[in-house]
Amino acid sequence: LRPILDLWGLNKFMVKLKFRMLSLGTIIPSMDPGDWYAALDMKDAYFHIAIYPPHRRFLRFVVDQRHFQFTVLPFGLSTAPRVFTKCMAVVAAALRRQRVQVFPYLDDWLIRGKSSSQVQLHIR
Repeated sequence: LRPILDLWGLNKFMVKLKFRMLSLGTIIPSMDPGDWYAALDMKDAYFHIAIYPPHRRFLRFVVDQRHFQFTVLPFGLSTAPRVFTKCMAVVAAALRRQRVQVFPYLDDWLIRGKSSSQVQLHIR
């Protein structure tokens, strides 16, 4: 299960900035016969991104008369995909500097190599 907060009211006030994400249309043309791939899915990936403390108050909610507040990036926030993509771009760039071929799409990443052993080395 993945907790999703209905942030419809807050999302109305969020500035929605455009950003680029990889798509199958950009990945497939770069695929070569004989390449090896590993697919990685980061579990609860958004929850690894902390919310700036003064902004956490906007992410409060009540369940059974108990008050809660998100301290990490919640699913349901309209800006969450952009924030997460921008944070992961730094990680992807660091991997690419180490010659790891990586194709990130939110919390799903594709790692490419010329052999099974190369891919296994890259995912370690």
